[in-house]
Formats: sequence, structure tokens, C-alpha cells
Amino acid sequence: MRHLKSLNILGLVLLSVAIATLFMEPSGCGDRPEDYRLVYNWGFLGSCLAGIYFLSSLKTSEFDYRINYILQFIIGYFVFYSISVFGLSQIRDIQMYLSHSTLHKEIADLKPMQFVWAFFGYSKGYKSLIGWTLLLGSTTLCFRNTRLLGSLIMTGILANIFALNYFFDVCLTLRSFIYLSMTTYLLACHFDRLWRFFFSNSDTTSVEYPIFKHSGMAYQSLNYFKLILIAGTLVFYGWKQDRMLRWTKNNKANPIEGTWNLVEMQADKTANLADELKLMHADMVIFERGVWGYVVEEDSMSMFKYLLDTSNQQFELYDFHNYRSLDLKGKYEFIDSETLLFEGKNNKDSLSILLKKNVKYDKPK
Repeated sequence: MRHLKSLNILGLVLLSVAIATLFMEPSGCGDRPEDYRLVYNWGFLGSCLAGIYFLSSLKTSEFDYRINYILQFIIGYFVFYSISVFGLSQIRDIQMYLSHSTLHKEIADLKPMQFVWAFFGYSKGYKSLIGWTLLLGSTTLCFRNTRLLGSLIMTGILANIFALNYFFDVCLTLRSFIYLSMTTYLLACHFDRLWRFFFSNSDTTSVEYPIFKHSGMAYQSLNYFKLILIAGTLVFYGWKQDRMLRWTKNNKANPIEGTWNLVEMQADKTANLADELKLMHADMVIFERGVWGYVVEEDSMSMFKYLLDTSNQQFELYDFHNYRSLDLKGKYEFIDSETLLFEGKNNKDSLSILLKKNVKYDKPK
């Protein structure tokens, strides 16, 4: 293979840069200044390692083939390890879910990232299809017989993801560029075969692997090892997501999720109703999945938290950002499917609030 040594040098640097993504904030943006510094430092380390490799393998072509084989395996699995979590998140509706806080806004009022989030979250079926494509496509990178096909598929998908992140200000541009570079590198390792097939109209040569031929116990053991790695990765990510779901995604048992209009309020006449009356003049109240909600007033939104016990119909609303005196505790009752009655106390004062579901902003089924 031509330029094999140059490919290996590039692969060592690229793999070192990719390792930096493991130390980035997992749930935050990946485009912070400290993330770029992290990539630079690991890239410098990879460059030093590539320099040592270059000096130590000037006359050993067999060594170059072995290094390239190992690099392809590690990079292929690394992309699977990094991308499969995004695929699972799409399939299980954890990432890019449609938020009630954006349904009432015009497109011109949405930030670019909110627009992308709303677009992909609008259809669970479409998002699930993307998730399965990411999951299955990245899995093919782990096996040498399917790695070329997987590289073609994943390079196209990741190029689209990188373009979305870059042009819509999604703060994962650096990560997506690194993953795209890795699948492009895997394609570059098969450049000769691709050139022969697509452009020179000549027969493609079969790949000769310097380690683990297509027979023997070592080859079969490696396949079993790959399957264990894949299964272990999916179980690990699934376990982490289950913990997240128990806290954030109670929408299946959450009857109040959605957008509500405040219709009527009754309270003690002796109570100080400044914040209560201000709340009643709000445009709408939004209960998101999990524990967060919003009060919408004209062109602004303020956040609050809520807890819901569906078994006892207990309801608690607290930590209002713009209504500091509100701390509501009590019970809720559905008069009908679109009418909710809250009866309880604000601190020590009795209070009841009637809410009507705004079906205009219901999520699509």
C-alpha cells in the first residue's frame, strides 16, 4: 500500500486527538476553550509518538502493515464507542427531544440550535431511524470485513452531522469534526481499492491482513472479543441512561406534561397575593418532562421546579425565579382530560388554581 507510513503517522496523531474527547465534559458543549487546549495537548503527544514510530520503522514495511492493522481496529472501535451512545440516545428519546418551551415560539424567535433540536425531536420515528443508523453503522467499523462499508456510511452521516453543528451553532462541532476525521482516515486506508473500483475500472485486490488470518483459533477469539466489547459498551451506556431516565424522563407517568393556561384562582382574602396575581396574568405555564417548568410572560420565560407523586396525586411547585414568594404544595385533580385543579397552600395560605390545557401546543403523536 502506498504512503502507508504517512497514514500511520496521521493515524497516531488522530487517535491521540480522539482520546482528548474522553476527557471533555460528557453532558456539556465540546467547543469550549479548554476543550481546544485539551485537543492541542493530546495532539502534541500524538505527534511525539508518531515521530518515535517514524524513526523506529524506516526499513521495516511489515511493521508498518501491522501498525496500520492495529490502528484501523482501534479507531474503528473508538468511533463505535463514541457514536453508539448518541445512537442509543436517539432511539430511547433521551437526546434532542421536543421541548414544550419552544412549541409556542415562531421560527424567527428560535436560536439555531433550538431550531435543529425541535426539527429532529418533532418525529420520534425519524429520530429513531437516525439512531439505529448510527448504532448499526458504527458497529460495522469494529469488523474488518465490514469496515470499508461502514466507513462509507458513517463518513456520509458524520459529514452531515458536522455541517449541522457548524452552520447551526450546535456546540459539538469539535467532537463531530474529530469523529468525521476518523472515518475519513479509515477510508484513506482503503484508498487504492476505492480508486480501482470507482475510477480506474480495474479489479480490486483482496486485502492481506498481517495479523490474524481468516482461520485459526486466534481469529475466532478476536471476533468473540469484539462481540464482548460491543455488548459491554451497549450495556454500560444503557445502564447510565437508565439512571438518567429515572430522574429526567417521567413523561410516561406524568399526566401534567404540556402547556397550560391559568383560568381561575381562589385564595385567602387576608393573604398577600402580589406574586399570585402576577402569576395569574402570565400567558401560560409549561410543565416539561422531568422536574422543570416555565412561566411564559409575553416575550420572556422564567423557570421553576416541580415534583409530582402520581400515586397520591401530590403536587409541589417551588424555586420560582421571578415569583420568589411562591412555594406551592397540595393535591391535583383532573376535572376532565384538559382541565386541571390544584388545591393546596402557598406557604401557609390556602390556594386553588384552575388550569386549562392548551391543546394547540401539544406535542405531535
